[in-house]
Amino acid sequence: MTATPHSVESTKGLPILWLVPPCIALGLVLMTVADNHNRNSSSTSSNLYWVGLALMFAACASSVVSRTASASQRLGALLSLTAGLYLVNVIQSPTAFLFRDEFAWLNQIEWTLVTGHLFHPNVLVSTYTSYPGLTIVSSVIKQLGGVSTFTAATIALGLVKVSFTALLFAVFLRITKSGRGAALATLIYVLNPSFTQFDSLLFYETLAIPLAIACLWLIVKSTTGAGKGRPINALAPAILMLGLVATHHLTTYILIGVLAVWLIAARLDPKRRATEPRFVVAIVLVTGLVATALWLGIVAYGATAGELGPVLGPAILSFFRLLFGEETSRHLFQTATSTSVTAAPW
Repeated sequence: MTATPHSVESTKGLPILWLVPPCIALGLVLMTVADNHNRNSSSTSSNLYWVGLALMFAACASSVVSRTASASQRLGALLSLTAGLYLVNVIQSPTAFLFRDEFAWLNQIEWTLVTGHLFHPNVLVSTYTSYPGLTIVSSVIKQLGGVSTFTAATIALGLVKVSFTALLFAVFLRITKSGRGAALATLIYVLNPSFTQFDSLLFYETLAIPLAIACLWLIVKSTTGAGKGRPINALAPAILMLGLVATHHLTTYILIGVLAVWLIAARLDPKRRATEPRFVVAIVLVTGLVATALWLGIVAYGATAGELGPVLGPAILSFFRLLFGEETSRHLFQTATSTSVTAAPW
């Protein structure tokens, strides 16, 4: 029996793909040694860390840029890299949380399970009380698996990270129409330091960003298939929008802004009116606006205003003052009240 051209092409990239997991495992070993040396104030720890990290990225990149690898093989390499980068944080603290915000979420999850109520006051970070999405996911895994809160949260975040990479790859694949281009775009995003560190911790952004990407992907997906353009296609992304509203404020506002720009652009461009899922976008957008208004009015206005107000308020006010010439632009590395310029960190 002779192999078809398709089967031959699909196996050409496998030797490169097989190298990815061992290289990622070796990279993790080097980074674990670096972390252990760092506890002893070893001067070689930084070098070992960067060598391990570079090895992981290089192994994944070799499969991503390969001309013979299939889209599924590239996705497999990206998922292996995502799992490896997530384990970097797990290895750093494999038995307990480290950061203040994580302890605040631990407190929220534990009190939710004890009291049976989602909105128990949080004495560490009051905002977390008003956005229980992460609490719900972690609590469900804890109860179903019969594991500790730390283990449940670790499993939940790992699943979210891997799912996010797959969703991101799917979105880029839809945009570029190329498995190689989609893999390169996803790899560039993964190079973002926040992906390895901040977005791997027990924060509500870690769950919210994948929810937003999944919502966008479902909207784009509604343009294909026999039932494209039907109102029922808006059901799944609208549900995700509702979940996002209850998970993180800023990510919700950004997604609403993206949908609004998308709808306006599709309305103004005659060529896009027939191809863009305007009806689905409009339903999801209205769902987000109504849900956000109700959520703020009933549950989260005080906490959200207290957290975002001191940051966004002065920024918006400064923007309009700059726009109307009431203040001048600022220089880099100079505070608003100082006339001296601080040297750049590098």
